[in-house]
Amino acid sequence: MGAFVFIIIGKLCILKKDFKHMKKIALYLIIIVLCLGCAKQEKNVSSTEGFFAAILVKDIENSINWYESNFNFQVKNKTENDAVGLKQANLNKDNFHVELIELNSAIDAKEEIEDYNEKTKLIGLFKLGFKVNNFDSLVRKLKHNNITFKGNIVKDPITNKKMVIVLDPDGNRIQLFEN
Repeated sequence: MGAFVFIIIGKLCILKKDFKHMKKIALYLIIIVLCLGCAKQEKNVSSTEGFFAAILVKDIENSINWYESNFNFQVKNKTENDAVGLKQANLNKDNFHVELIELNSAIDAKEEIEDYNEKTKLIGLFKLGFKVNNFDSLVRKLKHNNITFKGNIVKDPITNKKMVIVLDPDGNRIQLFEN
């Protein structure tokens, strides 16, 4: 609409031979067209949604069992390649997939870093998070299964929702959020 108004004013300027104002109108029209183009591009940017995570593990069978029994993931497929020392399993639950990978060439920081302690952090993935529909029930199940909790259950002061962190068999942090 704004561009239409400037076009009409521009035509009036041409009729009156007012070239001074016509330059300003041309500049405004260029700015409007650029802004409209940028706004259109922003609408085309696709949204992102969590889809999968890949986790290096020491013992793939132990990890498969852990994710199945504690979070109801199901094995989609498994592969092995002895030549490269690889075992891999794809698990899924709802619309989220976890790829578990056991590599002979993988290292454990706790074993390889001299003077490693709990406060030592490695650059990279820090934790994986899941929204949980029945938070209290899952926490009871995890406690019954003797799962290691990292800290206590806390409540977000803004949303008033609970959250907690548990550790998988390899010490990877899994944060659970009350949905």
